[in-house]
Amino acid sequence: MKTFCEMFRSRKFTRFNGLIWWNVRDGWPIISDAVVDYYGGKKPAYYALKSVQHDQLAMLGDDHVAWAVNDRRYPVKGHATYRDKASGKVLLDLDYEVAANSKTKLGTVPFSGQGLIEIEYKADGEAHRNHFLYGQPPFKWPEVKEWMKDTVVWKHE
Repeated sequence: MKTFCEMFRSRKFTRFNGLIWWNVRDGWPIISDAVVDYYGGKKPAYYALKSVQHDQLAMLGDDHVAWAVNDRRYPVKGHATYRDKASGKVLLDLDYEVAANSKTKLGTVPFSGQGLIEIEYKADGEAHRNHFLYGQPPFKWPEVKEWMKDTVVWKHE
């Protein structure tokens, strides 16, 4: 769901940019794709989605394109760092500016195989974090768990 949200936000002002959330909360105690359970408990997906709903967002897509989106009614300056979690190597590090209610392509980020890219960005004085899990499934759960232990999904920021 986090990936869908980012994909549609990166398509801002194209003909493929709408998204309607369905099944946000379970109507009865079951296992489902809802982000809030029947008892009101927030599932890990809730925190991942919350992290990509900021007015400013730096993200990465399967096509290797890094984007910054600004939903505010004024321009925003920021700084973004894209880092490979396993190696610690910085893949993209730059200052950027996004016009009011707009998006900006930041560049391309090289990756191959499987892994996680940490995205740290500061926009309009607010610091945020995002992540991008890449590669073809199946993933080895112990590796993914290690990669994601510092993300909002696990830390519930």
